[in-house]
Amino acid sequence: MMITASHRINLREHEKFITRLMTVMDKEISHCNYTRGNALNLCCLFRKRNMMRCFPSLIGIGAQKSGSTVLFARMMIDSRIYQGDKKEHHFFDFDDRWVYGASMYLRSFSQLGQQQIYEGIAAEYTPSYILPRMAMRRMRNLLPHARLLMVVRDPVDRAWSEIQMKLRNDEALVAYTQTLMANQDITSCFVKANATRFDKVFKTCVPKKLQRNSRAFSFQMRATRFFRNTTRVNDCIDQLKLSDSPGETWTHCMIVPPQNMIALEDDEHDIVQDLYKERSMLANCFKTQQRLCHGMANRKPSDISTDYLYRGLYAYHIDECWRWFPKEQLLVVENEEVKSEPDAVMQKILRHAGLPPVDAGNDEDAWKEFRKHYPGFEDSTGWKHSKPMPDIPPKVRDFLLYFYEKPSQRLEELIGRKFPHW
Repeated sequence: MMITASHRINLREHEKFITRLMTVMDKEISHCNYTRGNALNLCCLFRKRNMMRCFPSLIGIGAQKSGSTVLFARMMIDSRIYQGDKKEHHFFDFDDRWVYGASMYLRSFSQLGQQQIYEGIAAEYTPSYILPRMAMRRMRNLLPHARLLMVVRDPVDRAWSEIQMKLRNDEALVAYTQTLMANQDITSCFVKANATRFDKVFKTCVPKKLQRNSRAFSFQMRATRFFRNTTRVNDCIDQLKLSDSPGETWTHCMIVPPQNMIALEDDEHDIVQDLYKERSMLANCFKTQQRLCHGMANRKPSDISTDYLYRGLYAYHIDECWRWFPKEQLLVVENEEVKSEPDAVMQKILRHAGLPPVDAGNDEDAWKEFRKHYPGFEDSTGWKHSKPMPDIPPKVRDFLLYFYEKPSQRLEELIGRKFPHW
């Protein structure tokens, strides 16, 4: 089944399709159906204990470093909005999660009673859903009824905020790698093991305490690529013969400078050079005046994990979303609105989701609720609430201002509103 924005959805036919799909994937599912209460929900009945779980009817799709976490924390105060077991599921944009099927995704959301389904909705927020084309296509075919939410921020500030977050992550990764690779027992175990399944090698070679570090997953991703390359490993072993610091030498071989890591020194010149490289990849989008950067949108998430410029091309991403979803199913709000008028923004989101407006609560309650549900989120992502940022270096700001001038004008024309704060 392939559904685009122009298709009229027959809910009964789609209900039958989802029931066939889910009952094949999960033998514990009896059937799935749409339920209309305050909002439209797609839920499945599990045979065991006669329980119901619902797919999210409200999905945040972007943009990273634009205030999505702040907004989601606000949403969590509302007892009618049910969250999953993680803030960012990455179900539609990560192939390795998509292949496990919709049953796994559904099971990550809470069990609900009939009254809860009638009064509320399930929701999730993964800000990278807006980037790869496949995510929107997958989402439309599985959840054509979903209401989408996107927060946009001055793209210059957004890019700089992301650069700072990635720098924090990179610094933490280097420190973690040096700690591991300074241990001769661990490095010997890595070299001798079969790196084709490095996840198993990692569990065998690394003490459990170090396995629980928030940078462990990032280390495994880079180490997998490194140890599969016998030439790089042998070159590094040769360098170790002349080194007094094995931890630093291994780290330099493995991740400094890696293919997708920004300059660790936070040097103005190096950052600008990284941005120039990305701009050259995007050049065809502007030369041919395409409505969408087709080559960029087709890339895998791992390829766009450090695309600071691409994430701020909001008009291109919204265009792609509208290929698959009707325009009225996407709500775009501005980061400045969230900060200056949080209550008004929350009322707008609730109406968009089909829920009657209620008191939106306050920031203190929001963060208390968020940290209770997702205690490891800040450590695992490098995200920091209200962390002061250094000023943008003049050359970086000038580059970003020039780059985003026309894309920002395109966004204003596309959605019919001005952004005076940018």
